[in-house]
Amino acid sequence: MLGFCSGAVAGLVVVTPAYGFFTANGAVIIGLAAGLVPWFFCYKVKGWFGYDDALDTFGVHAVGGTMGAFLTGVLARHSANANLETARSSSCRSKRCFAFGRTNGAKRGSELS
Repeated sequence: MLGFCSGAVAGLVVVTPAYGFFTANGAVIIGLAAGLVPWFFCYKVKGWFGYDDALDTFGVHAVGGTMGAFLTGVLARHSANANLETARSSSCRSKRCFAFGRTNGAKRGSELS
């Protein structure tokens, strides 16, 4: 019963930071990661280190939440949320946009057509 509840909570913990920013492909990746990584920490890593975590809070919340925040940055797509495109264009007002690796006026080949 604890494993079932931990798995359900892990899925919610991992997907919560990214909700509204990913497409269906990203949802599959997040779902697979939410099932495997927290399980690994709850059962394997806890056994290796021998720490006391009766309700698997570290493996589910700390590891799952951190992974969810990381996957938000990796899997966020402007096709899922148009506000990402607005945020990208407003963050590149300086001479060089370090986040996207090009200068303000430069266009990629795909953007020229």
